[in-house]
Amino acid sequence: MIEQIIAREQLTRPAMECYFYRTHAGAEIDLVLKRGPERVGYEFKSSLSVSSRDWSTLRQAVAEQVIDRGVIVYAGTRRFEPAESVEVVPATDLLG
Repeated sequence: MIEQIIAREQLTRPAMECYFYRTHAGAEIDLVLKRGPERVGYEFKSSLSVSSRDWSTLRQAVAEQVIDRGVIVYAGTRRFEPAESVEVVPATDLLG
């Protein structure tokens, strides 16, 4: 899925940059897309549900201004915003 998102981004935003983010403490963000001045962090989960533990790294990264907003992509069906600047999106919505 990461490769599909990167390929789609490269078609629509050729100047975008993508990378993986990890802190010295071990917190990780699966994919960060830099779209001009905006940085969006993506976490990918294969489960049908998510919990606050799943978006804690994204919330921290937003607070530390590593990213501007975060997106959790998961196998469930409900779209919602569990925290400011963090969105949970079904994989089918993202790739559709």
